[in-house]
Amino acid sequence: SRPGGGASSVQSSLSSGKQNEGLPWDALLLGGSFISILVVLADRRKSFEFSMPYLLFYNLVCLRVPDLLGHTVIETLGNLHSHASPAVVTTGISFTYMISMQVYTMLLGAVCSRMSSASMFPRFYFVVQIYYYLFWYMMLMVMTPGGIEDKSFWLMVGLLNGNCLLSNIGIFTQLYSAVRYRTTFSEPPLKTLFDAKLAAQDQLADVVSLLIVPATATSFHICNALSANRFDSGAVFTLWQRFGALLIARLATGVLTEEIFRRRLDVLHRADNLELQLLPLDGSRNRSRYLNDICVGPKLALESIKNIERCELYFCAVAVSCAYSVFQHDDAPVRYAFVGFGT
Repeated sequence: SRPGGGASSVQSSLSSGKQNEGLPWDALLLGGSFISILVVLADRRKSFEFSMPYLLFYNLVCLRVPDLLGHTVIETLGNLHSHASPAVVTTGISFTYMISMQVYTMLLGAVCSRMSSASMFPRFYFVVQIYYYLFWYMMLMVMTPGGIEDKSFWLMVGLLNGNCLLSNIGIFTQLYSAVRYRTTFSEPPLKTLFDAKLAAQDQLADVVSLLIVPATATSFHICNALSANRFDSGAVFTLWQRFGALLIARLATGVLTEEIFRRRLDVLHRADNLELQLLPLDGSRNRSRYLNDICVGPKLALESIKNIERCELYFCAVAVSCAYSVFQHDDAPVRYAFVGFGT
């Protein structure tokens, strides 16, 4: 089974500070992350494209990280509850989770660029996008029961949307280039198109998570009401009030992101006008693979929407898998993940 998850395990970690017995999941996650980073660093000067070893690494390691990462952060920092206030613990967990997800994103990006091609196939990043929001909203639901009157709630909302905005407009990538190369480079059209697709996927992941988490919690309230003949309407109202505020904040962030990308996508309109060739010539042996990610022809600015349509079944499968990872309870089989969360 997977390590601790669900409302009961999160609440117990924050209230009692006790970790679950069994395998040292935190040691497994830290050790595996360290080895993975060493592997990526060892290959940093090598050129890879459509690498089979990295494809296996992605499927066997990167896709399984959601089973461990968030729950390990909560269980590890839950021990601070006896030494600090709940607000401080909540803030510490939020920052630690955000930093851990940034490391996971960087590792996943290095793997994806080697198992496919640089600045192509953003669909493989969707696992980190959907998991980031699903687990964050689960934490928000459990750790801020006071709703919009809780200061910790607004702190987490600010951290979430601020990190989302900075990631989508490429601030972190620009800072990395400025620190490593002491300069910033002008983006080629292919990189701009890649970032636009990632931003569209990010909005999709956020909206899907905003529906999954409160809908799941509401279903638990309904089931409890049927068994106890009492429906707690106040708790459900507070729940949807929080996620309504999150949705409004997300819409505001999305509008700002779209305005920024509208200006960045001008380079794609110029590429259309000049009939710029983004893909290698027809003689490339990997051209058929490239065509699975980019359509040949005009209207490159619409590729971000076409990418969603092209990969909708894959996105659905990843969302279901990550939902089970988020709601999974350590003492129940995977198929009982949602049942264990509500008990």
